[in-house]
Amino acid sequence: MIFSDMKGIFARYGLFAVLSISAGGFAFFSFIWGRTGYDVLPLANQETWAQEQVAVFLDFQGERYKAELTAGSSALDLMEYARQSGQFSFEGREYPGIGFFVDEVAGIKQDPRERKYWIYYINGKKATVGVSSYKLQEGDVISWKYEDDENF
Repeated sequence: MIFSDMKGIFARYGLFAVLSISAGGFAFFSFIWGRTGYDVLPLANQETWAQEQVAVFLDFQGERYKAELTAGSSALDLMEYARQSGQFSFEGREYPGIGFFVDEVAGIKQDPRERKYWIYYINGKKATVGVSSYKLQEGDVISWKYEDDENF
């Protein structure tokens, strides 16, 4: 029945009328679909969502520094942030396949002869992964200590 009605409209008003009715129906259903909560977020909102921030802390020599970094940032990213803001200094080197190795903090170099090394801690526990591998979580506290370590 709908097909025969369309045929009659086409015969009376031509192709323009049929296309106008079809476009109107499409617009109506697009509007209804959009009102159901299935809207696609604008690109700007997607970028904001994708760059969620985490609040983390860097402890060093009795001082605590707070930073808000992009989720997925590493402990090394936190240190770079603190260095760029003038709150913290460190030196080190990237080793292929291993990651970044810190050998100096605040002008104090490691001393393998004395078995003194810079060790970093995550929330009070000695880290088990490299500083460039650890992905920060909300509220993490990264701290550095210059101490004897028998594992080196």
